[in-house]
Amino acid sequence: MQTNPNKREDLRVRRTKMLLSNALFELIKKNPFDKISVCDICDAAMVHRATFYSHFSDKYELLNFSMNQHLPLKKIDEGVDSENSQNSNFTEIADDIVRYICDNKQIYASILKKNKEFSIVDRTQEQLEEKVCNRIRKSVPNYEELPIKPEFLAGFYAGACMSVVTKWLADEIPLSEDELISNLNALLNFVPDYMIK
Repeated sequence: MQTNPNKREDLRVRRTKMLLSNALFELIKKNPFDKISVCDICDAAMVHRATFYSHFSDKYELLNFSMNQHLPLKKIDEGVDSENSQNSNFTEIADDIVRYICDNKQIYASILKKNKEFSIVDRTQEQLEEKVCNRIRKSVPNYEELPIKPEFLAGFYAGACMSVVTKWLADEIPLSEDELISNLNALLNFVPDYMIK
């Protein structure tokens, strides 16, 4: 049986991207992002620089790709297509993402500690805002008529979640994982009626 060469190449490309992504995440646990070079990433991933640049223009593009791989942000997009998307609120979104960060607390606490100058949290929040905003536009009928713009709502919810989680990772909020999620869920359940009708 003959293998499709395009499919084989696809798998190779995906494998290389994941090697680079995993290498970057390992490096930013121990070093500030702005001190990590493309050479460092390539050495850690055992990938040539030329190969790196055939997939990513720079380390910032790799960082965006990596955060999509290492945070369950795709669940937000998938939720839009579900049957109950019009009745869904932000609780399930926050629950998935916060629980994932809690399960990997040591990794994210280390990243936060080592990367205060270049905020990984800000990048994560930007991506979360974009995805939440897209979800509002797709799942809320006549979102143009909402009294609050989708961008503002997305910024509010994403900002609140990331602010609390960041403080929790830095041990500034003495709550267990379950208490953190329970408190966030209670807050996020205050969704205006016009969002869930």
